[in-house]
Amino acid sequence: MKLALYNELVPWYRLLDPTEEHRDEAEAFTAAFTSAVQGPCATLLELGSGAGKNAVHMKQRFNCNHADPYEPQVGLWREIN
Repeated sequence: MKLALYNELVPWYRLLDPTEEHRDEAEAFTAAFTSAVQGPCATLLELGSGAGKNAVHMKQRFNCNHADPYEPQVGLWREIN
C-alpha cells in the first residue's frame, strides 16, 4: 500500500516538497561534514538520497554521489541535479 501511494506521488513530488525548503538543512549538513572531517572534504556519498533536494544545494561544495533503492526517486534526482 505504501509503495502504491509513493508511486502516485512521485510526479507531484516537486510541488509537495520544494527544493528551496531544503536549503537550511543542506547548509547544516555541509557545516557538520566540513567541521567533522580533517583534511580535504570534497566528495559526498548520500545514501537514501531520494529526489536529491539536499544535493541541489550541497553540490556547490561537494562532488555528490547518490544511492536510493527506489528507481522513481533516482530518476527525480537525475532530473533535478
